[in-house]
Amino acid sequence: MNAFPLIEIEGGPDERGRQYGRAAGDHIARSLAFYREEFARRGVDWQEACLICDNVRKEIAAYDPGSEREIVAIAAGAEQPVESVLMINARTEVLNARRYENSPAIPAECSGIVALPEITQSATVLHGQNWDWLDAVAASTVVLRIKEEDGTEILTLAEAGQLARSGMNKAGLALTANGLHTDAEGRTAGVCSPVIRRNLLRRRTLGEAIGVVMKAPRNYSHNFMISHASGLAIDLETTPRNVFWIKPEDGLLVHTNHFKNTAALASTADDGVRASPDSLVREMLIEQRLAHRSRPVDMDMVINAFMDRTDEPYGVLQPPSANKSGVLESTVATIVMEPAAGRMRVCRTPYQGRDFHEYSFT
Repeated sequence: MNAFPLIEIEGGPDERGRQYGRAAGDHIARSLAFYREEFARRGVDWQEACLICDNVRKEIAAYDPGSEREIVAIAAGAEQPVESVLMINARTEVLNARRYENSPAIPAECSGIVALPEITQSATVLHGQNWDWLDAVAASTVVLRIKEEDGTEILTLAEAGQLARSGMNKAGLALTANGLHTDAEGRTAGVCSPVIRRNLLRRRTLGEAIGVVMKAPRNYSHNFMISHASGLAIDLETTPRNVFWIKPEDGLLVHTNHFKNTAALASTADDGVRASPDSLVREMLIEQRLAHRSRPVDMDMVINAFMDRTDEPYGVLQPPSANKSGVLESTVATIVMEPAAGRMRVCRTPYQGRDFHEYSFT
């Protein structure tokens, strides 16, 4: 069975964190061993990583004290120093401490799709992503089913120890996110992305979710694809200073790892597309399959788009390759969500085959 393990946590931040740390302790230790090597490879020693995480902790505590408490409790449950769990949540900050000009090539990262009810066979929102990252993290990734003390229920795929990555909540809100890269990364104070994502997944409406991204202090650029079971979706391209938005066209929203908003293109240096020009190809391949379809979009059609191997090894589906960064990158997971049905289908290492497993709120 190739499924990511399911970890269920509930209660307040202290209770959730302890439950999470105890259940995911081995996965957290595995993640730390991998990132310790990766930090060193990028010229960041452990002492410097700890100093970075001291600042990260202050930013999290100021932004959302509950998230800081949960991270502390995760560390206690996993019997790890707090700095270690902070590092998993702040891996972007630590990995890029040497700035992009002195770092290995930027990984290609992710491809996202939202299909709205007017074009889907089920007349519901379908929202998915290929998560492209370092291949080794497949061994330290989990699915969290979270019930917070106020009754909020969340399903999220995350690297063990992270508060959230991609996922949805029982109110019908869904999120996928991926990296963008400019010449302004890491030059401002901000909150690490997993904390912002978890905060977003606590919201009930699309407007509230947009507000989380707009108001959050950001230090790195990310793209947020947000949908709601009511039939709405938006894409937010963020930099440390600005937020640009894109609306679906003809019921379809597709985003990879380059800026698309015209104002962003005019005002932002897109370092990501220079390092990973395949982002443009992945976007075109998905749009060819879904925009020029002969029938309504269904779950299999979305999955087929994510499994496209054209232009391999840098197509939509990416097998392990070390050609860009010096370590193996791949499509670590494919995730497809149907928020109205409360179900999330996930395939671990999809380049090995379509072994999807379903997670839900029941």
